[in-house]
Amino acid sequence: MRNYIEKLPLRDQGDSALFVLGAPDDQGKLATVYKSEKRNEMVKEGYRILGNSGDQWSDILGTSISMSIRPFKLPNPMYYIP
Repeated sequence: MRNYIEKLPLRDQGDSALFVLGAPDDQGKLATVYKSEKRNEMVKEGYRILGNSGDQWSDILGTSISMSIRPFKLPNPMYYIP
């Protein structure tokens, strides 16, 4: 996968969403560590994380700099990613 952050337009919004893909250097990292690092990078670039959702705890947990104002944990009984 290529490492990049892509701005995606939100329908009927004057804002954009971010889509993040991992680089080869990120392989082997725990999901919580990887996702926290990426959120921290976005916060340092000036983005505010207002909401964060996911079906894995690694989607919403992390360091204090990258914590969202409101996390949304979605149920998924099929699998768990540490």
